[in-house]
Amino acid sequence: MEKERFNNGNSILFLMACYETTASAMTCIAYNLATNPECQDKLIQEIDTVLGQSNRINSEVDGVKIPPNTELIFPIFAIHRNPKYWPEPEKFDPERFTPENKESRYLYTFLPFGHGPRNCIGQRLAGMDVKCSITYILQHYRFTNCSETEIPLQLRKNG
Repeated sequence: MEKERFNNGNSILFLMACYETTASAMTCIAYNLATNPECQDKLIQEIDTVLGQSNRINSEVDGVKIPPNTELIFPIFAIHRNPKYWPEPEKFDPERFTPENKESRYLYTFLPFGHGPRNCIGQRLAGMDVKCSITYILQHYRFTNCSETEIPLQLRKNG
């Protein structure tokens, strides 16, 4: 009985922990696809080519010493926009994440879920959730701009 309660608790934690980050990721994806229709067309074409009319989506899984008690802070926003690693960093370019481009890039230049032994435990679940949701949506709808769409998008701090 105790083991069952523990497993159920972990399941709820996974669902609750990835909800906000997944929703934020999907909002960002929808905005970028709406403001870059050529990328959206390419993605829809790929979805149609791979899945056809099927709604069934399958997943495929294909020397610095830091002293103890050192506080490390990684400026992820700045890393993700560093022109040294990301040509035209403000441009929406999904091609940055092709297998060839990922292989040629330094490992620690894309860290949306952190990295190493303390990276986000829900990374695979969140990634699959976003991919399946966006794929399903684009099989039935298109994202478009409206008069209230902010272009370019201005990010603000909360509070």
